[in-house]
Amino acid sequence: MVSTEEPSDEPGQFVERRYEYGDGERWPELKVIERWIFSERDPTHRELNMRLEFTKYERIKDGIDESRCRLSAFGFPEPAWVKKPRPWYVWFLVAGIVSLLAGAAVYRLRRRWSTSTH
Repeated sequence: MVSTEEPSDEPGQFVERRYEYGDGERWPELKVIERWIFSERDPTHRELNMRLEFTKYERIKDGIDESRCRLSAFGFPEPAWVKKPRPWYVWFLVAGIVSLLAGAAVYRLRRRWSTSTH
């Protein structure tokens, strides 16, 4: 079990959070989160404020689809500064055009040098 203590929003009160973990394959699974409140005057008396128990875990083998993690997946608009990543074929298209232009420039320069030396 892991626990943390911090001051509460209420003056003279503190919050303790407890995290209980179980065994997992690659990392421990979170089983319980508890939130206890206690006062500065009597730290031995603690009151359970919240308890969350996790009972079902689902491992995703192939990774998570990035579209499930965006704001738009929850009905919110994406911020203006967020841009979708460019598809891989756009980069290949740009690389192909640059290669063709470089090849045409080399071809033209070689023709010019060959005609100027003969």
